[in-house]
Amino acid sequence: ATTRAICHDATVTALTGRLNLATYIEGGLDAGDKCTYAIKPSSSSSMQTLVLVFEELQCDGCEIFLYEGEERVSEAQLWRCVSCGEVLPPPFYLTSKTAA
Repeated sequence: ATTRAICHDATVTALTGRLNLATYIEGGLDAGDKCTYAIKPSSSSSMQTLVLVFEELQCDGCEIFLYEGEERVSEAQLWRCVSCGEVLPPPFYLTSKTAA
């Protein structure tokens, strides 16, 4: 029997720091597996803009979608990558203070 990946939710609330998504995945990803992560600073933060910078991607055969806000709708989509390998997107400056 094939063991499917287990994706643990990750919500980042720190004002600075790094997020290594691989630490939230058990068993490796297979075709059709989906993981969702939210980057959402604490509501008590006075921060006006969230700056999101990708330092490294390893995405052979996967899809990555980046949305501003909590709604995953096409109007909120900032970036999409299909089998992008190690191509990095530009920095994102998010005023809604939430990315998913």
